[in-house]
Order: sequence, then C-alpha cells, then structure tokens
Amino acid sequence: MPWTIRALQLISTLSLAIWTGVLVMTGAAAGFTFATLKGLSPAISGYAVPPAEQWQLVGGMVANRFFVAADVVGYICCGLAAVSLALLFGLRRLMGISRPHLITRVLTVAAVLMIFSYQLFVLGPRMAENLSAYWDAAAKGDQQVMATRKAAFDADHPVASKVLSALAVATLLAASASAWPSQREGTL
Repeated sequence: MPWTIRALQLISTLSLAIWTGVLVMTGAAAGFTFATLKGLSPAISGYAVPPAEQWQLVGGMVANRFFVAADVVGYICCGLAAVSLALLFGLRRLMGISRPHLITRVLTVAAVLMIFSYQLFVLGPRMAENLSAYWDAAAKGDQQVMATRKAAFDADHPVASKVLSALAVATLLAASASAWPSQREGTL
C-alpha cells in the first residue's frame, strides 16, 4: 500500500478515534462533576440562586468548558476526517481502494457530519445562549429571566445527552470503518 494511502488512513482513523475518546470523556467528566458538586453542596456568592441549586450553577460553569473544548477538538477532528476521506475518494481508482470500503466510509462520516452539524449549529448555540442568559440573570438577581432560561436549557438537556451519545457512537463506527482494509484483494 502506498505511503499516501497509509498516511490518509492513519489520519482518518486517529482523528475519529481521538474524537470518540474526547466525547466519551467529556460526558464522563460532566457526570462526575455534577455528582461530586451535588454531594458537596457548594455555596457561592454573587448569584441569586437558591442554596439547593447552587451546585447546578457551579457544575454548569465547570462542565461548560469541557463541552466547548470537545467542540473545538471535534471541529479539528471532523475536518481531518473529512479531508482525508475526500483525498482517498479522489485517489480511489489510482490506488485500488475498494467500493465497499468507500461506501461504508462515506456513510459513516456523513452520519458524523450530520449529527455534529446539528449539535454545532443548532442545539449547541441555543443551549449556550440560554446558559449565558441564565448566568447573567443569576448575577443580576432577575428571577423571571433565570427561571425562563433555565427551563429552556433544561428542556434541551435530554436531547443534548442523546446527541452526544449518538455522536460518540457515530465517530466510533466511522473510526472502525476507517480502520477497515481499504484495498481490493490482490492489489497490494
């Protein structure tokens, strides 16, 4: 197998595998953060949040950084996976890459792109806006805006959990497809 194909395969597989790991660890870190803070019952000043809910405010401020970092890693890894696949697609005839391999790769990467696009351009910005407005309202003591924005964020949270899980599964499947031998038998 030519070194270019090996390099493209390696880039694709590693970027998707790294992204899968980051997604899994982001979900785990957020879960551990909220569980730990709930047990500690932190008290913070400067925010008009009832004492029983302050752990959620603190947890959100910490966990939000995990999700932002995961989006940045996802953006980079998604770009690497898409570009390497496009290059492999362009070299398919010259290098003897099998049709089933390309079809599987295109379908799995397309699923990743669709899920990530929804998260990055629809769900994520809406949740970030609601979270930021909630924090601002909590700092100002505006109970009505706090309640409205928290309710909107909480309504999206189950969907976000499912999207994160679906993206982790999709990236794992795409990484597996990327690791699958790419050439037709007899062409090595």
